[in-house]
Order: sequence, then structure tokens, then C-alpha cells
Amino acid sequence: MSPDVLVVGAGPTGLMLACELARAGVRFRLVEKSAEPSPRSRALVVHARTLELFQKLGVDEALVSRGRRTVNASVYINRAHAADFDVDDTGIDDTPYPFILFVSQAETERVLSEWLARAGVVVERGVEAASVDPLGEVVLRRGSATETIRPRFVVGCDGAHSVVRHAGNFAFDGEPYQQDFVLADLRVEPPVDRLELCFDDRGLFALLPLTGGVTRIIATFADAPKTTSDPSLADVQARADARAPSSGRLSDPSWLARFRLHHRQADSYRLGPLFLAGDAAHIHSPAGGQGMNTGIQDAANLAWKLALVVRGGASEKLLDTYDEERHPVGRDLLRTTDRLFSVNTSGHAWAKALRNFVVRHVAPRVLSSRERRAFAFRFLAELRVAYTKSSIVMGPRAGTRAPDAPLADGAPATIFSATREQAHHLLVFARDRPTAEAFVARSWV
Repeated sequence: MSPDVLVVGAGPTGLMLACELARAGVRFRLVEKSAEPSPRSRALVVHARTLELFQKLGVDEALVSRGRRTVNASVYINRAHAADFDVDDTGIDDTPYPFILFVSQAETERVLSEWLARAGVVVERGVEAASVDPLGEVVLRRGSATETIRPRFVVGCDGAHSVVRHAGNFAFDGEPYQQDFVLADLRVEPPVDRLELCFDDRGLFALLPLTGGVTRIIATFADAPKTTSDPSLADVQARADARAPSSGRLSDPSWLARFRLHHRQADSYRLGPLFLAGDAAHIHSPAGGQGMNTGIQDAANLAWKLALVVRGGASEKLLDTYDEERHPVGRDLLRTTDRLFSVNTSGHAWAKALRNFVVRHVAPRVLSSRERRAFAFRFLAELRVAYTKSSIVMGPRAGTRAPDAPLADGAPATIFSATREQAHHLLVFARDRPTAEAFVARSWV
């Protein structure tokens, strides 16, 4: 029997979608062409809004315990110290997660996979969506064996080269960035204990301390050799010596890679029974660390709508609001990260002058105020994402995120803890604290 939903791709987005569908009791299959989970990770940041969603699954504490909270930063310009940013207090009081969590994408995938395993869900690894018909018929292939299924809905969570996106002939407009990028996960001696951002005429050289004594290096190279081969440890060491004043001896690399980033977005996230989420729908620069988080939030938005439609609680028209709500989020994110990234890595004299002025004079002043830190953190953490123009919301501030706050004695501790179940909730705030029976007896017409 064909499932109601086929999820293609078991990265963070696909896993999150699967968790939410499983919680709702939807019949689905989750297929992933890779035989094993990748131990490597480009994504390293989990923001507050994503952790709030993970709280509903009960995996938030497990993930937080495996990562490192907000890391303070030092900035250098042409090897000279320019500024320090100590942001232990982000200024946010209405979330249980007032910090940025630095943790490997592999760990994020692991906690979601563990949740699925406990729920009895099998991730079908080594299974490829060999072809997808725009009307929803899918041919799955495992080795030389094939299987044809016709799910009601197909969700492409299968990355930048999405089979589902190609099947639906979605436009994917954008272009690659001009710079080459080098990434390395290794050890640094003496250890790095702060995020170090080093800007110069060649772009950005960054060192980010992770857990277990590992440091992530990511760098742009305006003068990079025209090659697709991965860098050697000696190459990364030479560039660190030239560009990062405090870097020491590099050793024990677990990953060395050269790649080029793109900024692109699908023209729509839905075509009939086909949906796109995560990198299949939008790819952009790593500025702000919001890419994986946006994909996970795509999945959370789509899952409850699919579940309601599959169970007969709503018409398929509800599914149009997925694109209506999430496409503008991806579009705005693409614009802001592209501008931020371009200014910080541009070789143009005006862009470098602007960057240097902001780093030395504007950013320290902005971050010295708790109120302004909170504003910046809310943007990065995607706490300001709202669907006020969605066709399914109405009323003052409808479509905005509900903040967390303590509840009265005898009730669950906070709003978030009281609304963890996957259901619609009605919260009533009344001065006289009516009992449930008294509330039901009232006329609210």
C-alpha cells in the first residue's frame, strides 16, 4: 500500500518532517539514497526557534548537552585586533533558549533519528527516488530492485540537487558566489576558546571552537588556485599563519574540503502533490547560520498541514498556505544573508571600508545595549518570523510567534510546556481566573 506522504531525503529537514508526521499518526515513508548518515557537517548552528520546536519532540535537552552555547567573538582586520564581542547575555527573556547553540549537524540528525527509532519509524537508507512524476507517481530503487508507489503527497527534502524539484520543473533562480571556500575540522594548539573572525583583502578567515577539542575553520580565498581538489593540512596551516594572528599548530584533520556556495530559491514550494523544503527549496550563504534552521522550520510548518488534510480535517487548499507562509521567509533570508555575506567578503574598496567601519565603531555600540542585542538576536534566532499576511490568520498580531512565560500555580510551568502536544490550543487570559467548567459555560459568541 502506498503511503499518504513520501519524504525524500533524511537530512535535518526530512527527519524533522518525519518526526512531526509520526507524532500525528500519518502513514508515511522516509527514504534516503545514502546508505549511512554522514559524520560530516557544514551546518553548525541551532537557533532558539528551532530548539523551541525540538522541545515539543523532547529532544532539546539531548541536543543542547552535545553542543556549546553562545561563543564570544574577537574580530581582526588585516591581522590587527579590531573588537571583542561578549554576548553571554543576549537580552532575550521569552524563550527557554536565550543563546546560540553550536553543534554538529551530525548530532542534530542523530537526536532526530533516535526519536524516530523510539517511535518505531524506519529510515529507509540506500533507497533512491529514481524518478518522480509531477502527478506523484514515484519509482524507488534499492540496488537493482525497483518499486513503484503513488503516495498522495511527495515532499522533496533532498537538497540542492533535488530530484523532486527537477521532477516538478520548479525554477531555481540564483547564482554561485565568486569566492572559493575552504573548510577544515581539526585541532588547534593552543586551543581556540573564542570565535575568531579575521578579515583582510582576501576575504574572511574564521575559527570556531566546537566540542571535543575540535575547531572549525572556514575561509574565503580571493586568490584561491583554480582547482577543485581539497586542500592539504599544510595549505590550511600556511593560510592560517598568514591570516589568523592567534592561530597555532593545526593537526588531526577530520575533514578538509573546498567548495563553492550558491544563493538560489525555488519559484514556488508546491506544485500539486509535490512540495519542497530545506535546501531543495532555498540555498544561501552561511552568514547567520540560518540555513538548516529554516529548513527544519519549513518542515514543522508543512507537517501539521499535511496531517490535518490526510486525516480529513481540512481541504487541500490549506496546503497552499505552506508556500504562502514559507516562501517569503526564504526570500527575505536569501536577501539579508546575501547582503551581509557580500559586504563582509567583497574585494571592493568601498565594501571593505564599510565593513571595517561597522566592525570597529557600529557593532560594539549596537551590542553594548541589551535592548539592541535582543533585537539582533531575535533576527538571527528567527523569533521574529511571522505570518501576519497568511490567509488563515486574522486579528491583531495574529500569525506572530507566541512568547514563553510562566503560568499560574497548579498549571504546567510555562506556555511552551503546556502546548507541547501536536494539537491546536486555546489559551485564555482572564483576570478572574475562571475554572474550566465556568469558562465552558460562558457564551463567547
